[in-house]
Amino acid sequence: MSPESDTCARFLPLNSELHQRHYHDPKTRNNTRTVLVINTGGTIFMQKDATGALCNSADSVLDVLDRLFELDHPNMPVVHWVQATEQIDSSSMKPLHWLSLAEYIHSKKDKYQGFVVTHGTDTMAYTGAALSFLLHSLHCPVIITGAQVPLSQPMSDGRSNVLAAIYLAGHSKTHREVSIFFHDALHRGNRSTKFSSTQMNAFTSPNGQPLIRLAVDPDIFPGNEKIEHYDHYRFDWKFSNNIYVLRLEPSQDLRAMLALMRFIMDGDGEPSVVQLPPPPALPPCQPRGQDAGTRPGQAPEGHPPGRKSKMRKSLDRTPLSRKAMLEAQVDGNARRIVPTRAIIIEAFGSGNVPEGNPLLKQLLMEAKAKKTVIAITSQCLGGRVDIGSYAAGSDFNASGCIHTGDMTSEAAYVKLALLLGQGDLIHEEISFLMTTNLRGEISHSKKHKIHGRQPDPRESAEQAPAEVATPLLVPSPLE
Repeated sequence: MSPESDTCARFLPLNSELHQRHYHDPKTRNNTRTVLVINTGGTIFMQKDATGALCNSADSVLDVLDRLFELDHPNMPVVHWVQATEQIDSSSMKPLHWLSLAEYIHSKKDKYQGFVVTHGTDTMAYTGAALSFLLHSLHCPVIITGAQVPLSQPMSDGRSNVLAAIYLAGHSKTHREVSIFFHDALHRGNRSTKFSSTQMNAFTSPNGQPLIRLAVDPDIFPGNEKIEHYDHYRFDWKFSNNIYVLRLEPSQDLRAMLALMRFIMDGDGEPSVVQLPPPPALPPCQPRGQDAGTRPGQAPEGHPPGRKSKMRKSLDRTPLSRKAMLEAQVDGNARRIVPTRAIIIEAFGSGNVPEGNPLLKQLLMEAKAKKTVIAITSQCLGGRVDIGSYAAGSDFNASGCIHTGDMTSEAAYVKLALLLGQGDLIHEEISFLMTTNLRGEISHSKKHKIHGRQPDPRESAEQAPAEVATPLLVPSPLE
């Protein structure tokens, strides 16, 4: 074990020691890449207590690490391990944990060639989406994994999940982005959703192919949307807490939901934003700078912080952003109304709502003036929101509600919380960015002008064999 002081992840919190696996003969290793495994908690490392209930165990991680003899294979990467001192059930994960985890990974990105985060499955898709927006321009894979059955139990899926995640995180062919590995597939983090609480293949990408499908001859898929083109959008690490999700139901008395919408829109409380506090004070003799305690998005001493204007400058200086300002019809001389809250309505089908309710239409029209963003998602697992295709969605369309395309509900929630948390984006800018492919979370659509990199005309539409995989030219993981 090699002790290392961690100034990051103060709210996760992670142990101050990094544990390194001891290999029988390190000189025989073919794979010299190093992967850091970060255990945050969840089912995978739980053990049964005296009553038979599953609970977190601080010692189980190191015990399991010693039993994973497959890690001795020369094709496996070198593994370092760190765990949270207080492991977290994923249902208790909050934006502050996402920020702490992203900060910790960012602080170690120059020391490791890959990261694996073991995590509970309930909110794994939210964490995957959050990290994808926070960790831009990644030069290594960050893979989140977990288990439906703990490693301490027979027939656990945790062993194969964690071994595959470690192997892929340490392989040069793996996509350099945030992803989720479960069962036999690597999914883009912001495209994933948990669809089953009992099946071993609990995660899917409902509107896209997985990045990698493991088999005897593993396949690597091109991914529905590349993410390298959008990294000029960088955000302050802040999430809004003022996001409310309302779900429509058949024959529902809409008066109660509309009353709740009115209560939210008329709220006069201060905006609630989650962000990490400043890092601890540095020793007097230590120079200040990016490597001396500042976080990404935070300017070193002696430089203008520009925290409120950073996003504005990013929007103004890129060609795509200038195009965005025109398309969004943002008048620079108009009064800037910055939304402070948002309501996500989980509508039927492609974004439909029961017809014939004038109060709903009135509330939707009032939302912008009351600093409230209204976004529409679908209750369907797959497909996309198209609020203009049916008369039942015309009220949403006419009132300027934001459609979320084919984003998952988790990605839409996290993305909207991040944009609202910036604190200086007006409604039109939030609307544009919500429908812009920032990190591969949303598909292009000719009909709806989903923004992002436009396809090359030489690329034929029929050529889109996201269905066709190319071989992953690597040896079998455990040959």
